[in-house]
Amino acid sequence: MSKNENRLDIFNFKIPKDTLWKLIIEGETEPCLRFFFPKMAAQIDFSKGVRFLGEEFFKLFPELQNDSQNRRLDKLIEVTLKTGKTQWLLIHIEVQGYVDAEFTRRMFEYFYRILEKYQKPVTALAIFTDDDPNFHPTEHRISCWGTEMVYHFNTYKLAEKTPADFQDKDNLFSIIMETAWYGLRKNKPDDTALYDIKIQLIRRFLEMGYSKNHIRIILTFLGFYTNFDDKTITKNFTKKMNEIAYKHTGTKDLYEVIMEQLDDEILESMRKKATEQVIEEVTEELTEKVTEEVTEKVTEEVTEKVTEQVMKDNILNLQQYGFAAPQIAEMLKIPLEKVQRLLEESKD
Repeated sequence: MSKNENRLDIFNFKIPKDTLWKLIIEGETEPCLRFFFPKMAAQIDFSKGVRFLGEEFFKLFPELQNDSQNRRLDKLIEVTLKTGKTQWLLIHIEVQGYVDAEFTRRMFEYFYRILEKYQKPVTALAIFTDDDPNFHPTEHRISCWGTEMVYHFNTYKLAEKTPADFQDKDNLFSIIMETAWYGLRKNKPDDTALYDIKIQLIRRFLEMGYSKNHIRIILTFLGFYTNFDDKTITKNFTKKMNEIAYKHTGTKDLYEVIMEQLDDEILESMRKKATEQVIEEVTEELTEKVTEEVTEKVTEEVTEKVTEQVMKDNILNLQQYGFAAPQIAEMLKIPLEKVQRLLEESKD
């Protein structure tokens, strides 16, 4: 078996969307902030880099480290302003498709725990990538006997947008968000149209002239965020992606590129699913084979029983006409012992 046959067929798997968001936000933070915070981004000194405060965030919310439901993604980011001051931003992405009554409370809890622990004011953004048109909370309100507090946060509801909202030719994230927009159930085209759209988006991105490392991360998002239903189209799309990647990066095979982007947990999950799929296919094949063999065996047994019964009836008829067992054996061209056995069974 060749190396290619041994490797994990990742193009037929769905990578969790929160993983894809994680890759794209960590890899393309500047265009992300410029897309969602255009006015504030103008005040950021991106030459100082950005810092992801995962350790600080999970110290406050240790329970989130064990959240395996793949419904949300939280990123706490520190940037340096042109004035020299630092600013914290909380980017929260909801990928669930149902109304969460506790959502605004959770957003407020994020805010006050960070403020209490680190004395850092935080600007928050909630990106909703679900299909529910009625789910777009923007604030958390607490009221008690004349005392009232309102926590208002920034939001971006993907389902409320149209392709016209993603035409910024200077910002990569307009392409990212359009890709996500086509991933909504109500917007997803059929496989043929989706193929053309994804190739168009990829070409549009490549015209921006990004470096090889950027191209690898972004192709992972564009290639996996919205999947095809037809495996044949998936195969054709993969081939086309390989051609594009080779032309622009010198990378002959996207397999290695994408494998580099996935963390161990996701790879282990995909390997587990692949194993389960193989077991299922083998089991199905084995079941079909056993069923076929059993059916064949049963058919043979039934045929044999019917044939023997017919033969027994013929032997009895010949005996009634006065023929002896040796004569019957000679006439039917069967062993004498069998004739005698069938005659004995008839007496019973």
